[in-house]
Amino acid sequence: MASGSTKNMSNNNNASVKNDKHHVTPPTTVKTAGESGRVRVAVRLRPKNADDLISDADYFDCVELQPELKRLKLKKNNWSSESYRFDEVFTEAASQMRVYEAVAKPVVEGVLNGYNGTIMAYGQTGTGKTFTLGKLGKDDASERGIT
Repeated sequence: MASGSTKNMSNNNNASVKNDKHHVTPPTTVKTAGESGRVRVAVRLRPKNADDLISDADYFDCVELQPELKRLKLKKNNWSSESYRFDEVFTEAASQMRVYEAVAKPVVEGVLNGYNGTIMAYGQTGTGKTFTLGKLGKDDASERGIT
């Protein structure tokens, strides 16, 4: 809507309400980096920590990663499973640098070139979000996360 224009809107009582507030016209295009600005999804399997190794002596791996196919397979039980495809799949052996190069670097470069970009980590508590995105007490720069 152009600045200074008026618009008639109806409220719940079917009465006409005049809206004469000034509006700023939004830009007609938004710059986005990447493949048409689409959301890309990557999955990273966290390695077992000391607590996992101690508490799960009879540990059953319920996740199978297939990085070459960019696929993750969830094993429901001994006989069935479900597969999911992602833009990137990282095993527990993936380095911080590998994750940065594949996921964050294109976004950072796009932002530096004037495009919009967001990197978000999502997951259950204890799944490695802080490790991937942040330093988490590591002094060695090669062990630091994306930020």
